[in-house]
Amino acid sequence: MINFDGTVLYTLPVGDMDCAEGSLSSWAWSADGQHLAYVMTCGDASWLSVVETMTGDLLWQQALAAGVSVKAWSPDDHYLLLQMRPTGLLADASIERFASDGSGAPEPVTRGLFIDIVSGRNEGK
Repeated sequence: MINFDGTVLYTLPVGDMDCAEGSLSSWAWSADGQHLAYVMTCGDASWLSVVETMTGDLLWQQALAAGVSVKAWSPDDHYLLLQMRPTGLLADASIERFASDGSGAPEPVTRGLFIDIVSGRNEGK
């Protein structure tokens, strides 16, 4: 993470992501503040990673299709809420939950819905 003046504040671990030009596309803090989930985009893939905030240790990482963003953690920190937009079109968007320990695959919650967490606005089909 880079400060406004260009100084490096913190370097996020990239794990197995083999990409020279990856970019941080979204992130979310766990409810208890002990973990940070983030998505790095590299070419046609999105890498979902979770780190422990006190140590900076990478706990797990998984490659997913492009167009993924992490929106929030569940209040009990058991799940991550992901937005999937594989084609970039709202009609193809979905909200999915993913176990916060990295096990399993994303599970669909709804389709054709986009969530804008910052403003609290949802746009449906």
